[in-house]
Amino acid sequence: MTKPIAILCLVVMPGAVWAQNPSPRATADTADVTPAVGPSWLLRRGLFMAEASLGRIGDMGHAESAPAAAANWPWSALQDRWLLNGGDLYRLNCRSCHNAEGTGLPPEINSVLDPVRAASAPLLQRRMEERGRPIDAKTARELAGQAEANLRKRLHDGGEKMPALPHLRASEVEAILAYLGHLAGVPETQRWEARIALTDAQVGQHIVKGTCQICHDAAGSGNYAGRGASGKLIPSLLTIVETRSVLDVIRKVHTGSASRDPARGEMPLFPYLNDQEIGAAYAYLVTRPPRAEPVQ
Repeated sequence: MTKPIAILCLVVMPGAVWAQNPSPRATADTADVTPAVGPSWLLRRGLFMAEASLGRIGDMGHAESAPAAAANWPWSALQDRWLLNGGDLYRLNCRSCHNAEGTGLPPEINSVLDPVRAASAPLLQRRMEERGRPIDAKTARELAGQAEANLRKRLHDGGEKMPALPHLRASEVEAILAYLGHLAGVPETQRWEARIALTDAQVGQHIVKGTCQICHDAAGSGNYAGRGASGKLIPSLLTIVETRSVLDVIRKVHTGSASRDPARGEMPLFPYLNDQEIGAAYAYLVTRPPRAEPVQ
């Protein structure tokens, strides 16, 4: 008896390139997964890639070859359900600017550790005692509460140079804050290792909005990496999935700049993203096509 064949219904962009393998499955649409929209964060802040380290301090340079990516990308490798902890969410959303230790690259990119320590009443009380200006427990709790509120606002709204991350769900914010507490040595930090269930689309959204869109516009032809029309074009996310296969993107993410030609853009390396995560980002871009900001 012949087994029935399941047919997947996908939203596929005209001109999208596939690497001789089945298209990505369409995961269930959820209200908290929306397309990438508008210009890159660098462009929003009037910066060029050559002028900033934002999104680039995970690993700059050029790798001669990618780690073993499959010859034919198996879309079946994408998981029905991902279980990520606070460290994973930090890695997908924050590490490309603040690095693995959370220390950033001062003075351009601030460390996240001291603001997190300021949100801990015990650490705040200890610090004030060391400075010879002791405060009582109630005052410490009030000041720590204000510092935590500022942290939460910064995660949602961004800052002068920090991208806004409104796509983070409440449970994800809690997990990231717990992980930041772990990095900062906050004594009462707990549960940053607790796992949160996500879909492929949610994982892809984290990577694209938390990392890729720092430098890449959502749609259009893209923007230049430096002033003076240097020719170093940073393609838009829409252009990438319309012209590159998922294998091309996996290799690019792992190897950085594909050429030492000075006219080529300086793509950072992201060795801390695995093939499945990059595939999830690509599938998210295909099933939820990036778009320009609506004309006001």
